[in-house]
Amino acid sequence: MYNISDTTARLKTNLSIRRAVIIVRDTNHVREFLTTLWDEGFILGYRISLQSKQSLEVYPKYRREKSVIKSLHSISKPSLNINCSLESLWKDYKSFGLAIITTPQGVMSSRKCLKYKSGGKPIASFE
Repeated sequence: MYNISDTTARLKTNLSIRRAVIIVRDTNHVREFLTTLWDEGFILGYRISLQSKQSLEVYPKYRREKSVIKSLHSISKPSLNINCSLESLWKDYKSFGLAIITTPQGVMSSRKCLKYKSGGKPIASFE
């Protein structure tokens, strides 16, 4: 959980200065998180860093020199755990924009959670 919070903070910081490559820690949760971002079209991709095997290089997506990710907010942090049921996902779906949620099936977007009828802990929201 801490690594995903750290990854969202690094993304938010580096997107504001339009970095071409962002370096983050390599864990299974971070890979699932980045795969979800790639599936939803927020990043171009990621790969294992050539300099350090314990980090990943993330390639953010830009359109007309602006990031595709307009806003990024951490929802659930290590100091503040929030659980979200399927019913509250249906209610709050519009206010989240697109939320990344950890579920028993893994990390997935709020769209997939609604499709697979699963709740969990919302990590971050994107617009």
